[in-house]
Amino acid sequence: MLPAQFDYVAASSVDEAIAAKAEGGDETRFLAGGQSLLPMMKLRFATPSKLVDINRIASAGLNSIRRHNGQLHIGALVRHADIAASDAVSGAVASAAPWISDPLVRNLGTLCGSVAHCDPEGDWN
Repeated sequence: MLPAQFDYVAASSVDEAIAAKAEGGDETRFLAGGQSLLPMMKLRFATPSKLVDINRIASAGLNSIRRHNGQLHIGALVRHADIAASDAVSGAVASAAPWISDPLVRNLGTLCGSVAHCDPEGDWN
């Protein structure tokens, strides 16, 4: 099945992404990896009126993993594979990351997307 019709915005800055979300309201979704959202759209379990693609936003640390003051910061664009390869990640997260789904999902999907999707059967649970 094909997803319902939607508008698509490829944001190039955080401000542009926020403005597109505000303009579209509650029926607007952010898109990074798409590993959860796109299959749900194809089945029409999710029918957003607009997708705001944040993959082109280079600034704001969205694609970085870093430790600061004893805290781990993982950006919204960080893929599962990036987490598995990072020296900044330790403990249970480092142990789980290499086992998330399959290589396709690890290279496209994001931790933030998995958390936002909140599937009780998801790999991070």
